[in-house]
Amino acid sequence: MPRKGRGDRDWQRYERDWRGYERYRRDEVNLYLNKAKSLVESNPAPWTPQKRGQPPYPPKAMVTLLLLKTWLGMDYRSIRLRGDAQSHNHPKPHAPPTRSIPPQTQRSADEAVPKRGLAADSTGYGTNRYETWLTVKGKRRGYLKLHILTSLANLAILNHNITKGTRNDSPILKTLLKPVPKGSGDLCADPAYLSRRNCNLIAKKGRTPIIKPKRNTTIRKYGSQPWRDMLTLWLEDQATFLKRYHQRSKAESVYSALKRCYGNHLASRKRTAQRRELHLKTLSYNIEIANLTNVREQNG
Repeated sequence: MPRKGRGDRDWQRYERDWRGYERYRRDEVNLYLNKAKSLVESNPAPWTPQKRGQPPYPPKAMVTLLLLKTWLGMDYRSIRLRGDAQSHNHPKPHAPPTRSIPPQTQRSADEAVPKRGLAADSTGYGTNRYETWLTVKGKRRGYLKLHILTSLANLAILNHNITKGTRNDSPILKTLLKPVPKGSGDLCADPAYLSRRNCNLIAKKGRTPIIKPKRNTTIRKYGSQPWRDMLTLWLEDQATFLKRYHQRSKAESVYSALKRCYGNHLASRKRTAQRRELHLKTLSYNIEIANLTNVREQNG
Protein backbone atom coordinates (compact mmCIF):
# COMPACT_ATOMS: atom_id res chain seq x y z
CA MET A 1 0.00 0.00 0.00
CA PRO A 2 1.35 3.47 -0.80
CA ARG A 3 2.22 5.58 2.21
CA LYS A 4 1.19 9.19 2.57
CA GLY A 5 2.28 12.02 4.73
CA ARG A 6 5.81 12.81 3.56
CA GLY A 7 5.49 15.96 1.52
CA ASP A 8 3.97 15.57 -1.92
CA ARG A 9 5.47 12.16 -2.63
CA ASP A 10 3.52 8.93 -3.02
CA TRP A 11 5.60 6.11 -1.55
CA GLN A 12 5.30 2.83 -3.42
CA ARG A 13 6.61 -0.67 -3.02
CA TYR A 14 8.19 -2.08 -6.15
CA GLU A 15 7.99 -5.80 -6.84
CA ARG A 16 11.28 -7.67 -6.72
CA ASP A 17 12.16 -10.89 -8.49
CA TRP A 18 13.95 -12.58 -5.60
CA ARG A 19 14.01 -16.01 -7.28
CA GLY A 20 15.82 -14.62 -10.29
CA TYR A 21 18.17 -12.74 -7.99
CA GLU A 22 19.03 -15.94 -6.08
CA ARG A 23 19.65 -17.87 -9.31
CA TYR A 24 22.02 -15.15 -10.41
CA ARG A 25 23.93 -15.13 -7.10
CA ARG A 26 24.56 -18.89 -7.29
CA ASP A 27 26.79 -18.46 -10.34
CA GLU A 28 27.69 -14.76 -10.27
CA VAL A 29 31.48 -15.29 -10.36
CA ASN A 30 31.48 -17.27 -13.60
CA LEU A 31 28.88 -14.97 -15.13
CA TYR A 32 30.96 -11.91 -14.32
CA LEU A 33 34.18 -13.44 -15.66
CA ASN A 34 32.53 -14.53 -18.91
CA LYS A 35 30.84 -11.17 -19.45
CA ALA A 36 34.02 -9.23 -18.64
CA LYS A 37 36.09 -11.39 -20.98
CA SER A 38 33.61 -11.10 -23.87
CA LEU A 39 33.34 -7.33 -23.34
CA VAL A 40 37.11 -6.85 -23.34
CA GLU A 41 37.69 -9.15 -26.33
CA SER A 42 35.00 -7.43 -28.41
CA ASN A 43 36.69 -4.01 -28.11
CA PRO A 44 40.05 -2.84 -29.51
CA ALA A 45 43.07 -2.79 -27.25
CA PRO A 46 43.57 0.54 -25.40
CA TRP A 47 47.18 0.78 -26.63
CA THR A 48 49.62 -0.91 -29.02
CA PRO A 49 53.18 -1.99 -28.19
CA GLN A 50 55.93 0.46 -29.16
CA LYS A 51 59.18 -0.48 -30.88
CA ARG A 52 61.31 1.00 -28.12
CA GLY A 53 61.31 0.61 -24.40
CA GLN A 54 60.28 -2.23 -22.13
CA PRO A 55 57.61 -4.54 -23.57
CA PRO A 56 54.24 -3.55 -22.05
CA TYR A 57 51.84 -5.85 -20.29
CA PRO A 58 49.06 -7.35 -22.46
CA PRO A 59 46.47 -4.54 -22.67
CA LYS A 60 43.33 -6.69 -22.68
CA ALA A 61 44.58 -8.76 -19.76
CA MET A 62 45.27 -5.53 -17.89
CA VAL A 63 41.71 -4.30 -18.46
CA THR A 64 40.35 -7.63 -17.23
CA LEU A 65 42.49 -7.39 -14.10
CA LEU A 66 41.30 -3.85 -13.41
CA LEU A 67 37.66 -4.93 -13.72
CA LEU A 68 38.24 -7.80 -11.30
CA LYS A 69 40.11 -5.50 -8.94
CA THR A 70 37.17 -3.10 -8.92
CA TRP A 71 34.58 -5.84 -8.50
CA LEU A 72 36.35 -7.95 -5.87
CA GLY A 73 38.15 -5.15 -4.03
CA MET A 74 41.40 -7.14 -4.09
CA ASP A 75 44.96 -6.35 -5.14
CA TYR A 76 46.49 -7.56 -8.41
CA ARG A 77 48.52 -10.41 -6.92
CA SER A 78 45.55 -11.83 -5.00
CA ILE A 79 43.45 -11.75 -8.18
CA ARG A 80 46.17 -13.57 -10.13
CA LEU A 81 46.52 -16.25 -7.44
CA ARG A 82 42.76 -16.68 -7.23
CA GLY A 83 42.58 -17.05 -11.01
CA ASP A 84 45.36 -19.67 -10.96
CA ALA A 85 43.41 -21.68 -8.42
CA GLN A 86 40.01 -21.48 -10.13
CA SER A 87 40.37 -21.39 -13.90
CA HIS A 88 42.82 -21.49 -16.79
CA ASN A 89 40.50 -19.86 -19.32
CA HIS A 90 41.13 -16.23 -18.36
CA PRO A 91 44.29 -14.16 -18.82
CA LYS A 92 46.55 -14.24 -15.75
CA PRO A 93 49.64 -12.08 -16.36
CA HIS A 94 52.12 -11.26 -13.63
CA ALA A 95 50.89 -8.65 -11.19
CA PRO A 96 51.53 -5.29 -12.88
CA PRO A 97 52.71 -2.11 -11.18
CA THR A 98 50.22 0.42 -9.86
CA ARG A 99 50.07 2.46 -13.09
CA SER A 100 46.63 2.71 -14.66
CA ILE A 101 45.39 2.26 -18.19
CA PRO A 102 42.42 3.81 -20.03
CA PRO A 103 39.44 1.52 -19.40
CA GLN A 104 36.92 0.45 -22.00
CA THR A 105 34.01 2.79 -21.37
CA GLN A 106 31.60 1.24 -23.88
CA ARG A 107 28.57 -0.42 -22.39
CA SER A 108 27.68 -4.01 -23.14
CA ALA A 109 25.99 -4.61 -26.49
CA ASP A 110 23.31 -6.63 -24.70
CA GLU A 111 21.94 -3.49 -23.06
CA ALA A 112 19.13 -2.25 -25.29
CA VAL A 113 17.61 1.14 -24.55
CA PRO A 114 14.21 0.43 -22.96
CA LYS A 115 10.94 2.21 -23.60
CA ARG A 116 9.87 2.68 -19.99
CA GLY A 117 11.82 5.84 -19.38
CA LEU A 118 15.13 7.35 -18.32
CA ALA A 119 16.43 9.34 -15.38
CA ALA A 120 19.39 11.71 -15.04
CA ASP A 121 21.17 12.44 -11.79
CA SER A 122 24.61 13.09 -10.26
CA THR A 123 26.54 12.32 -7.09
CA GLY A 124 29.95 13.08 -5.60
CA TYR A 125 32.91 10.82 -4.84
CA GLY A 126 35.45 11.95 -2.26
CA THR A 127 39.19 11.95 -2.96
CA ASN A 128 42.40 12.26 -0.98
CA ARG A 129 43.19 15.65 -2.47
CA TYR A 130 42.66 18.97 -0.74
CA GLU A 131 41.54 22.03 -2.67
CA THR A 132 41.55 25.70 -1.73
CA TRP A 133 38.13 27.28 -1.23
CA LEU A 134 38.08 31.05 -1.51
CA THR A 135 34.95 31.48 0.58
CA VAL A 136 36.44 29.92 3.71
CA LYS A 137 39.79 29.84 5.39
CA GLY A 138 42.04 26.86 4.78
CA LYS A 139 41.30 23.92 2.50
CA ARG A 140 38.57 21.38 1.99
CA ARG A 141 38.74 17.85 0.67
CA GLY A 142 38.08 17.73 -3.06
CA TYR A 143 35.69 15.43 -4.88
CA LEU A 144 34.63 14.37 -8.37
CA LYS A 145 31.07 14.34 -9.64
CA LEU A 146 29.59 11.37 -11.50
CA HIS A 147 26.70 12.16 -13.88
CA ILE A 148 24.68 9.19 -15.11
CA LEU A 149 21.74 8.49 -17.40
CA THR A 150 19.85 5.50 -16.01
CA SER A 151 17.32 3.15 -17.53
CA LEU A 152 14.25 2.90 -15.31
CA ALA A 153 13.46 -0.59 -16.63
CA ASN A 154 16.57 -2.44 -15.44
CA LEU A 155 18.58 0.32 -13.68
CA ALA A 156 21.46 0.02 -16.14
CA ILE A 157 23.75 3.00 -16.72
CA LEU A 158 23.28 3.97 -20.37
CA ASN A 159 25.85 6.76 -20.31
CA HIS A 160 27.97 8.58 -17.74
CA ASN A 161 30.26 11.57 -17.47
CA ILE A 162 32.81 12.59 -14.84
CA THR A 163 33.49 16.23 -13.98
CA LYS A 164 35.00 18.23 -11.18
CA GLY A 165 32.82 18.60 -8.12
CA THR A 166 31.83 22.23 -8.71
CA ARG A 167 30.53 21.66 -12.26
CA ASN A 168 26.84 22.39 -12.87
CA ASP A 169 24.53 19.53 -13.82
CA SER A 170 22.44 21.22 -16.50
CA PRO A 171 25.05 21.47 -19.33
CA ILE A 172 26.03 17.79 -18.90
CA LEU A 173 22.64 16.48 -20.06
CA LYS A 174 23.55 17.14 -23.69
CA THR A 175 26.59 14.88 -23.38
CA LEU A 176 24.59 12.16 -21.64
CA LEU A 177 21.89 12.14 -24.34
CA LYS A 178 24.23 12.21 -27.33
CA PRO A 179 24.74 8.40 -27.82
CA VAL A 180 21.17 7.49 -26.82
CA PRO A 181 18.91 6.67 -29.81
CA LYS A 182 15.41 8.02 -30.20
CA GLY A 183 12.73 6.33 -28.15
CA SER A 184 9.61 6.92 -26.13
CA GLY A 185 8.73 7.50 -22.50
CA ASP A 186 9.67 10.10 -19.91
CA LEU A 187 13.06 11.47 -18.96
CA CYS A 188 12.95 12.48 -15.30
CA ALA A 189 15.45 14.84 -13.70
CA ASP A 190 15.66 17.07 -10.65
CA PRO A 191 15.50 20.90 -10.83
CA ALA A 192 19.27 21.11 -11.39
CA TYR A 193 18.61 20.14 -15.04
CA LEU A 194 15.77 22.63 -15.52
CA SER A 195 16.20 24.67 -18.72
CA ARG A 196 14.42 25.22 -22.00
CA ARG A 197 17.47 23.95 -23.86
CA ASN A 198 17.35 20.63 -22.04
CA CYS A 199 13.63 20.28 -22.71
CA ASN A 200 14.31 20.72 -26.43
CA LEU A 201 17.13 18.15 -26.32
CA ILE A 202 14.89 15.61 -24.61
CA ALA A 203 12.07 16.20 -27.09
CA LYS A 204 14.45 15.67 -30.04
CA LYS A 205 15.13 12.19 -28.66
CA GLY A 206 11.39 11.45 -28.80
CA ARG A 207 10.93 11.59 -25.03
CA THR A 208 8.87 13.72 -22.68
CA PRO A 209 10.77 16.00 -20.28
CA ILE A 210 9.64 15.63 -16.66
CA ILE A 211 11.75 18.10 -14.67
CA LYS A 212 10.36 19.51 -11.45
CA PRO A 213 9.96 23.31 -11.75
CA LYS A 214 11.37 25.81 -9.28
CA ARG A 215 9.37 28.42 -7.40
CA ASN A 216 10.27 31.23 -9.81
CA THR A 217 9.72 29.18 -13.00
CA THR A 218 7.47 30.82 -15.60
CA ILE A 219 5.45 29.18 -18.35
CA ARG A 220 6.83 31.41 -21.11
CA LYS A 221 8.31 29.12 -23.69
CA TYR A 222 10.70 31.47 -25.56
CA GLY A 223 10.70 29.11 -28.53
CA SER A 224 10.51 25.87 -26.51
CA GLN A 225 7.17 24.11 -26.91
CA PRO A 226 8.24 21.10 -24.77
CA TRP A 227 8.86 23.57 -21.94
CA ARG A 228 5.33 24.95 -22.31
CA ASP A 229 3.79 21.47 -22.39
CA MET A 230 5.70 20.37 -19.30
CA LEU A 231 4.70 23.47 -17.29
CA THR A 232 1.10 23.11 -18.43
CA LEU A 233 0.98 19.58 -17.04
CA TRP A 234 2.52 20.83 -13.79
CA LEU A 235 -0.07 23.57 -13.38
CA GLU A 236 -3.14 21.59 -14.45
CA ASP A 237 -2.48 18.15 -12.93
CA GLN A 238 0.26 18.35 -10.32
CA ALA A 239 -0.51 14.92 -8.85
CA THR A 240 0.04 13.17 -12.19
CA PHE A 241 3.20 15.18 -12.81
CA LEU A 242 4.67 14.20 -9.41
CA LYS A 243 3.76 10.56 -9.90
CA ARG A 244 5.75 10.50 -13.13
CA TYR A 245 8.55 12.64 -11.71
CA HIS A 246 9.15 10.46 -8.66
CA GLN A 247 10.15 7.56 -10.90
CA ARG A 248 13.48 9.41 -10.78
CA SER A 249 13.99 8.09 -7.26
CA LYS A 250 14.92 4.72 -8.79
CA ALA A 251 18.13 6.34 -10.02
CA GLU A 252 19.12 6.88 -6.40
CA SER A 253 19.24 3.10 -5.94
CA VAL A 254 21.92 2.99 -8.65
CA TYR A 255 24.14 5.30 -6.62
CA SER A 256 23.35 3.29 -3.51
CA ALA A 257 24.51 0.07 -5.22
CA LEU A 258 27.63 1.73 -6.64
CA LYS A 259 28.74 3.13 -3.30
CA ARG A 260 27.81 0.12 -1.18
CA CYS A 261 29.39 -2.45 -3.50
CA TYR A 262 32.39 -0.53 -4.83
CA GLY A 263 32.95 2.13 -2.18
CA ASN A 264 32.10 5.82 -1.96
CA HIS A 265 35.71 6.99 -1.96
CA LEU A 266 38.38 7.09 -4.68
CA ALA A 267 41.70 5.62 -3.57
CA SER A 268 43.79 6.89 -6.50
CA ARG A 269 45.90 10.00 -5.96
CA LYS A 270 46.15 11.54 -9.42
CA ARG A 271 43.14 13.05 -11.18
CA THR A 272 43.55 10.88 -14.28
CA ALA A 273 43.72 7.71 -12.20
CA GLN A 274 40.67 8.80 -10.17
CA ARG A 275 38.62 9.22 -13.32
CA ARG A 276 39.69 5.81 -14.58
CA GLU A 277 38.80 4.27 -11.24
CA LEU A 278 35.32 5.78 -11.45
CA HIS A 279 34.93 4.53 -15.04
CA LEU A 280 35.76 1.02 -13.84
CA LYS A 281 33.15 1.20 -11.07
CA THR A 282 30.36 2.04 -13.54
CA LEU A 283 31.51 -0.57 -16.06
CA SER A 284 31.68 -3.27 -13.40
CA TYR A 285 28.18 -2.32 -12.22
CA ASN A 286 26.82 -2.59 -15.77
CA ILE A 287 28.32 -6.07 -16.18
CA GLU A 288 26.45 -7.27 -13.09
CA ILE A 289 23.20 -5.68 -14.29
CA ALA A 290 23.56 -7.35 -17.71
CA ASN A 291 24.16 -10.74 -16.11
CA LEU A 292 21.26 -10.36 -13.71
CA THR A 293 18.92 -9.32 -16.54
CA ASN A 294 19.98 -12.26 -18.71
CA VAL A 295 19.46 -14.78 -15.90
CA ARG A 296 15.99 -13.45 -15.17
CA GLU A 297 15.01 -13.57 -18.85
CA GLN A 298 16.33 -17.10 -19.36
CA ASN A 299 14.61 -18.53 -16.29
CA GLY A 300 11.39 -16.58 -16.67
